[in-house]
Amino acid sequence: MAVPDNVMILGAGVYQLPLIRKVKEMGFRAVVVSINGDYPGIPEADRFLPIDTTDVEAVLAAARDHRIRAVVTTGTDVCIPALGAVNDALGLCGVSRRAAVICSNKAKMKDALAKNHLNTAEYAHFETCENGLQFAARIGFPVIVKAIDSSGSRGIMKANTSSEFAVAWKAAAASTRSKTILVERFLSGTEFGVQAFVRGGDVVGLFPHRDTVTQPPISTPIGHAMPLSLGDEATRDVETLVAGALSAIGIRDAVCNIDLMMVQGRPWLLEVGARMGATCLAENVGTYAGFDTYEYVVALALGEKPSLPSPSAMPRQPNASLLLRGDTDGIVRDVNVPDAVRQHPDLVSLRIDVVPGNRVRRFQVGPDRIGHIVVKGRDSRESESTCESMAKQISFEIE
Repeated sequence: MAVPDNVMILGAGVYQLPLIRKVKEMGFRAVVVSINGDYPGIPEADRFLPIDTTDVEAVLAAARDHRIRAVVTTGTDVCIPALGAVNDALGLCGVSRRAAVICSNKAKMKDALAKNHLNTAEYAHFETCENGLQFAARIGFPVIVKAIDSSGSRGIMKANTSSEFAVAWKAAAASTRSKTILVERFLSGTEFGVQAFVRGGDVVGLFPHRDTVTQPPISTPIGHAMPLSLGDEATRDVETLVAGALSAIGIRDAVCNIDLMMVQGRPWLLEVGARMGATCLAENVGTYAGFDTYEYVVALALGEKPSLPSPSAMPRQPNASLLLRGDTDGIVRDVNVPDAVRQHPDLVSLRIDVVPGNRVRRFQVGPDRIGHIVVKGRDSRESESTCESMAKQISFEIE
């Protein structure tokens, strides 16, 4: 019997859309799993399955029914437990169920990092606001309050005072299915990230990037820039820390999104995601290193051994990305993208997520985006400046 050519994609949002298209371009049938809704990946699917990606058993049953060869996602954490369960049950290549559960639960993740003596902020998790507040008072404000099972910066807030703590706790509680809330010491430094390409248990590529985030209390990533020069010693420290984190969690055969903070020259781990980052990071890395990141993700999940370009073959093209965002709730009445933006010689990618008539929300977290732009330049700072300038020229009339 011929091996079925079905590849399952978990999620149908804007970050999964390029992955769905790549699966089809590579000659496979795209089986897309998502709740029903106005998601751009649904009409692109060869087969759409209206299943909640957090329903592990339903996703697993669908994977068996459709005899899939691989399961993939990018840009979202909530479906990772289902992805790991499918990999384990069907003997597929990729993140295990154990590692997926750890990465999808910030409390378990922090426990794994701390147990292995890796740099991560002092923390504890609680079921009551009162106990959490007592801990915050003991370690000293400011602190970060986090929903342990959310993604896209939902339910994550900085609290500078006890009154702000109560607000942050309420926001975290509203964004979680768990009774447990994480409280950790606020680290003051420079936030950055890396995309780690892991084949087997080895890190075969590590791509640092600068992060642009919104101002507290909700610090949401809205853009990235490459390259990020850390210096030789800091680079070695980051490589060692990342390798230790991936080993502690047990991640194999995956592209991982890792958030860090540089504090007085030392890197500290914030979070480890067992999937490629969102906010255009696939495009950032691909533009910088000269390969198709989506194809790599699919090939890795298929059990192949994809290779990255050699360092000498990488174009090392500086670039930056930025989300397009609305500043109010309402209905989109008009979108205007000047020809000067569409035809700009440094434009790498431009996507407008909305059309007139769509309802949008004031930007707070990643899914509130209304588009993105990626540009290249002579260096990362110039790329960021060009990106911001071009984004300002794009106008959205929201009523």
